[in-house]
Amino acid sequence: MSKADVTLITCAEFPDLDPDDRLLANALEALGLSVNSTVWSDQSVDWSASKLCLIRSTWDYDKRQDEFLNWLDQVSTATQLCNDATLIRWNIDKSYLQNLAEKGIRIIPTRWLNADDEIFSSQLVEQFGLDLVLKPTVGLGGAGVVRINLREQKEVEFESSLRHLKKSGKIMVQPFIQSVLHEGEHSLVFFEGQFSHAICKSPFAQMAYAGLAGETTITPTTEEIQFGEKVLAQLPKLALYARVDVVSLNGQIHLMELELIEPSLYFSYSDNSEQVLAALIAMRLV
Repeated sequence: MSKADVTLITCAEFPDLDPDDRLLANALEALGLSVNSTVWSDQSVDWSASKLCLIRSTWDYDKRQDEFLNWLDQVSTATQLCNDATLIRWNIDKSYLQNLAEKGIRIIPTRWLNADDEIFSSQLVEQFGLDLVLKPTVGLGGAGVVRINLREQKEVEFESSLRHLKKSGKIMVQPFIQSVLHEGEHSLVFFEGQFSHAICKSPFAQMAYAGLAGETTITPTTEEIQFGEKVLAQLPKLALYARVDVVSLNGQIHLMELELIEPSLYFSYSDNSEQVLAALIAMRLV
């Protein structure tokens, strides 16, 4: 690893970065900064050789969580890490949604289950209805997410999915949000708390390069932007980058997820957004 002003962190499967992040690398280089990309799990790397490390496509951390958390300690003591390790640790398990709910943020109604918790589908149907979504509390994209519609599927399928997911640890059960079928899930991108741009994602999209999962550009409402700002105001530290994913439920905006670790930022969907983030990164190097 040669010395660099900025190192963009990726994983072994995508050593050359998401093509969308190439736009950011180009913008950083246009500012006269030296840039390289490095796999987070490469144990030969001297992280102090970079002035700032920016987490991007670390799309395997959920399968190597303990290793990733240890890496956070290592890199954050060697150099400047963005986002901050405190934010990443807080955001790595979707239980952070409980914390935000306690602070007044509307989240999707959720039942949290530990691996040894016993629950019957009838209890969940009474709480959420017949159309349910099960997901692990640690996971990327749509990995591990299962939709069970008990109008059409047998209870044995629900029990099988529940047992399988519990093997990964804590899980969450939510009602399926019907609005995503015709309105989609809106993802709002913020840099240092300021709204940049937004896209609409398809429901249950799997992890893919930006632009390859049916995304479209949207203009969010003022209410959506203000909701995103309210979410980010609850964080213990300012996030260099953040993606606030929201859906409509009963006519109100609800938080689906807050992405602070490795979200696609969709630079190609917004002119000059990569230059904006590059300039903010450059200011952190002064």
